Amino acid sequence: MAFISVSLLSIHAQDSNNSFANRVHVGGGFNIGLGSGYSTIAISPSVIYDLTPVFSAGINATYLYSKNKSANQETNVFGGGLIALINPMEGLQFSGEYERLKIKRSFLNISNNDYWNDALYLGAAYRQGNISIGLRYDVMYDKVTSIYPSALSPIFRIYF
Repeated sequence: MAFISVSLLSIHAQDSNNSFANRVHVGGGFNIGLGSGYSTIAISPSVIYDLTPVFSAGINATYLYSKNKSANQETNVFGGGLIALINPMEGLQFSGEYERLKIKRSFLNISNNDYWNDALYLGAAYRQGNISIGLRYDVMYDKVTSIYPSALSPIFRIYF
Protein backbone atom coordinates (compact mmCIF):
# COMPACT_ATOMS: atom_id res chain seq x y z
CA MET A 1 0.00 0.00 0.00
CA ALA A 2 2.90 2.39 0.71
CA PHE A 3 4.19 1.95 -2.85
CA ILE A 4 0.86 3.04 -4.35
CA SER A 5 0.74 6.10 -2.10
CA VAL A 6 4.25 7.16 -3.15
CA SER A 7 3.36 6.68 -6.83
CA LEU A 8 0.25 8.81 -6.48
CA LEU A 9 2.22 11.55 -4.77
CA SER A 10 4.79 11.41 -7.56
CA ILE A 11 2.10 11.72 -10.24
CA HIS A 12 0.50 14.63 -8.37
CA ALA A 13 3.86 16.42 -8.19
CA GLN A 14 4.36 16.00 -11.93
CA ASP A 15 0.87 17.29 -12.67
CA SER A 16 1.44 20.41 -10.56
CA ASN A 17 4.67 21.14 -12.50
CA ASN A 18 2.82 20.81 -15.82
CA SER A 19 -0.24 22.78 -14.76
CA PHE A 20 -1.73 25.40 -17.05
CA ALA A 21 -0.28 28.26 -14.99
CA ASN A 22 3.25 26.82 -15.20
CA ARG A 23 3.02 26.61 -18.99
CA VAL A 24 1.84 30.21 -19.52
CA HIS A 25 4.53 32.88 -19.83
CA VAL A 26 4.00 36.63 -19.93
CA GLY A 27 6.54 39.03 -21.37
CA GLY A 28 7.05 41.65 -24.01
CA GLY A 29 8.88 44.85 -24.65
CA PHE A 30 8.86 48.52 -23.72
CA ASN A 31 10.71 51.35 -25.45
CA ILE A 32 11.13 55.06 -24.87
CA GLY A 33 13.12 57.20 -27.27
CA LEU A 34 13.61 60.90 -26.63
CA GLY A 35 15.58 63.35 -28.71
CA SER A 36 15.67 66.94 -29.79
CA GLY A 37 12.15 67.46 -31.12
CA TYR A 38 11.48 63.73 -31.41
CA SER A 39 9.87 61.22 -29.06
CA THR A 40 8.76 57.60 -29.30
CA ILE A 41 6.97 55.40 -26.78
CA ALA A 42 6.19 51.75 -27.50
CA ILE A 43 4.76 48.85 -25.51
CA SER A 44 4.37 45.27 -26.75
CA PRO A 45 3.03 42.76 -24.21
CA SER A 46 2.73 39.09 -25.15
CA VAL A 47 1.57 35.79 -23.71
CA ILE A 48 2.80 32.36 -24.81
CA TYR A 49 1.78 28.84 -23.86
CA ASP A 50 4.20 25.88 -23.85
CA LEU A 51 2.37 23.24 -25.87
CA THR A 52 5.38 20.92 -25.51
CA PRO A 53 8.89 21.40 -24.11
CA VAL A 54 9.99 22.26 -27.68
CA PHE A 55 7.03 24.25 -29.08
CA SER A 56 5.25 27.36 -27.71
CA ALA A 57 2.61 29.60 -29.28
CA GLY A 58 0.90 32.79 -28.26
CA ILE A 59 -0.44 36.25 -28.99
CA ASN A 60 0.93 39.77 -28.73
CA ALA A 61 -0.32 43.33 -28.83
CA THR A 62 1.52 46.47 -29.93
CA TYR A 63 1.10 50.18 -29.37
CA LEU A 64 3.56 52.82 -30.55
CA TYR A 65 3.34 56.60 -30.40
CA SER A 66 5.84 58.78 -32.23
CA LYS A 67 6.05 62.55 -32.57
CA ASN A 68 8.44 64.60 -34.67
CA LYS A 69 8.02 68.25 -33.71
CA SER A 70 10.30 69.66 -36.41
CA ALA A 71 8.26 67.95 -39.16
CA ASN A 72 4.98 68.49 -37.25
CA GLN A 73 4.25 64.78 -37.72
CA GLU A 74 2.55 62.36 -35.33
CA THR A 75 2.14 58.58 -35.67
CA ASN A 76 -0.02 56.11 -33.72
CA VAL A 77 0.44 52.41 -34.38
CA PHE A 78 -1.63 49.64 -32.80
CA GLY A 79 -2.39 46.03 -33.53
CA GLY A 80 -1.52 42.48 -32.63
CA GLY A 81 -0.23 39.21 -33.83
CA LEU A 82 0.53 35.54 -33.37
CA ILE A 83 3.87 34.04 -32.39
CA ALA A 84 5.28 30.50 -32.58
CA LEU A 85 8.55 29.50 -30.92
CA ILE A 86 10.54 26.32 -31.52
CA ASN A 87 13.37 25.39 -29.14
CA PRO A 88 14.98 22.35 -30.86
CA MET A 89 17.98 22.25 -28.52
CA GLU A 90 19.47 24.07 -25.55
CA GLY A 91 20.45 27.62 -26.52
CA LEU A 92 18.66 27.76 -29.91
CA GLN A 93 15.25 29.25 -30.69
CA PHE A 94 13.47 29.65 -34.03
CA SER A 95 10.44 31.89 -34.35
CA GLY A 96 7.62 32.71 -36.71
CA GLU A 97 5.51 35.81 -36.08
CA TYR A 98 2.56 37.29 -37.91
CA GLU A 99 1.82 40.93 -37.08
CA ARG A 100 -1.00 43.19 -38.29
CA LEU A 101 -0.70 46.88 -37.42
CA LYS A 102 -2.97 49.87 -38.01
CA ILE A 103 -0.84 52.91 -38.80
CA LYS A 104 -2.36 56.37 -38.34
CA ARG A 105 -0.13 59.23 -39.42
CA SER A 106 -0.92 62.90 -39.28
CA PHE A 107 1.00 65.79 -40.75
CA LEU A 108 0.28 69.41 -39.77
CA ASN A 109 -2.47 68.11 -37.43
CA ILE A 110 -4.37 66.61 -40.39
CA SER A 111 -4.96 62.85 -40.37
CA ASN A 112 -3.93 62.00 -43.89
CA ASN A 113 -2.50 58.53 -43.90
CA ASP A 114 -4.29 55.59 -42.22
CA TYR A 115 -3.57 52.06 -43.39
CA TRP A 116 -2.94 48.47 -42.29
CA ASN A 117 0.48 46.85 -42.52
CA ASP A 118 1.10 43.08 -42.36
CA ALA A 119 4.40 41.46 -41.47
CA LEU A 120 5.58 37.85 -41.36
CA TYR A 121 8.81 37.44 -39.42
CA LEU A 122 11.09 34.42 -39.44
CA GLY A 123 13.81 34.52 -36.84
CA ALA A 124 16.59 32.76 -34.99
CA ALA A 125 17.89 33.56 -31.53
CA TYR A 126 20.23 32.42 -28.82
CA ARG A 127 18.15 31.46 -25.78
CA GLN A 128 19.33 31.28 -22.20
CA GLY A 129 16.58 30.61 -19.65
CA ASN A 130 13.76 33.10 -20.22
CA ILE A 131 15.82 35.46 -22.40
CA SER A 132 16.27 35.26 -26.20
CA ILE A 133 18.53 37.48 -28.32
CA GLY A 134 18.74 37.25 -32.11
CA LEU A 135 17.49 38.52 -35.46
CA ARG A 136 14.25 38.24 -37.42
CA TYR A 137 13.45 38.98 -41.05
CA ASP A 138 10.10 40.23 -42.43
CA VAL A 139 9.46 38.19 -45.58
CA MET A 140 6.54 40.52 -46.49
CA TYR A 141 8.55 43.73 -46.04
CA ASP A 142 7.49 46.72 -48.13
CA LYS A 143 9.72 49.76 -47.69
CA VAL A 144 6.89 52.11 -48.71
CA THR A 145 4.29 50.99 -46.14
CA SER A 146 6.38 49.61 -43.29
CA ILE A 147 7.01 51.75 -40.23
CA TYR A 148 10.39 50.04 -39.84
CA PRO A 149 13.48 51.12 -41.82
CA SER A 150 14.57 47.54 -42.64
CA ALA A 151 13.18 44.03 -43.09
CA LEU A 152 15.80 42.83 -40.59
CA SER A 153 15.20 43.62 -36.92
CA PRO A 154 16.62 42.50 -33.58
CA ILE A 155 14.96 40.01 -31.24
CA PHE A 156 15.08 40.61 -27.52
CA ARG A 157 12.49 38.57 -25.64
CA ILE A 158 11.96 38.06 -21.93
CA TYR A 159 9.21 35.78 -20.61
CA PHE A 160 8.33 35.09 -17.00
